[in-house]
Amino acid sequence: MWTSITAREHLVFIYWSDKKHRTVINVNDTITCVPGIKAGHAHYKEALTGCTVVILETGCVVGVDVRGGNPGSYNVACFQGTTTVESADAVFLSGGSWFGLDVAKGVRQYLMDNGLGWDSGFGIMPCVTGAIIFDLAVAQRGIRPDAKLGYAAAANATTDPVAEGNVGAGIGATVGKMLGMDRCMKGGVGSSGVTLDNGLCIGALVVVNSMGNVFDPNTGKTIAGTRRENGKGFIEAVGLPPTTRFGLGHAGENTTIGIVATNAKLSYKEAIKMAEMAQDGIARSIRPAHTTMDGDLIYAVATGTLGEKPLFDYVAHLASEQIAKAIVRGVSKANSVGSIPGLADRHPM
Repeated sequence: MWTSITAREHLVFIYWSDKKHRTVINVNDTITCVPGIKAGHAHYKEALTGCTVVILETGCVVGVDVRGGNPGSYNVACFQGTTTVESADAVFLSGGSWFGLDVAKGVRQYLMDNGLGWDSGFGIMPCVTGAIIFDLAVAQRGIRPDAKLGYAAAANATTDPVAEGNVGAGIGATVGKMLGMDRCMKGGVGSSGVTLDNGLCIGALVVVNSMGNVFDPNTGKTIAGTRRENGKGFIEAVGLPPTTRFGLGHAGENTTIGIVATNAKLSYKEAIKMAEMAQDGIARSIRPAHTTMDGDLIYAVATGTLGEKPLFDYVAHLASEQIAKAIVRGVSKANSVGSIPGLADRHPM
């Protein structure tokens, strides 16, 4: 049985009051702060695998950047700069490794059932794209994200603040696998978003499943990753012998995948460039990042509903900042699973 998750803990209540009136504003600090963006999770709770779906407003411009050496993706070639396709109707992030690509069928069916997609003249044709993580070492063998789960995640998509931690595509995610699964910690889904005074909104959603350690740029400290044998502190990549077989030689079992979104007006090339710059957020918060053992991939989405077009480099830099924040939140909100410790219910190492 699949489980859907919603969250309200990210609602910030701001009050203005005087003798005449009192106003309450709900501030969403996740990716769904961007108008036109909906996100939903579904997962097999006991099997520890799942998927996350982001549904896009019609006309969104989509770009993608792939940095990892072992990516797993679906329909990514449409958004890499030399093609004529510039928009998608939904982006999925899934566990299950290659098996997780099956969720695309369910997402597409949901879109068709709700009349979302391109009217080809021969029926509605939704455009779906997505990426996967390897969670098979944690997930129950033989149970994988499928079309049914993809449909459920799409149906669960709302503009509410996004649930984080052990949910959706991140329920089986892990981090810090430089010395294998025995020393790793729990990863998960993280999301972050900001709304500026001029109406500019930028948000990110990330599934953190990295080989490297997660580093908090704000504190200058590693907060999750490859644990020392005595359980005190972390082993950093720079402290390992140069002959170390990262991940014990299992390529493709690590991936940080995500989506960054804005309501700014961006061209197709700018969306691709924003995805490139957003990858800097991974590099600032995961060490090492973009290795041959990882499949790091970031989508960039622009709804274009903001009236005035802001400076592009400013938008793209903020996008990278939101990716870094989302990564830190993804591990900070992850609970322990079996012998794999998570920060949400364990004291920092």
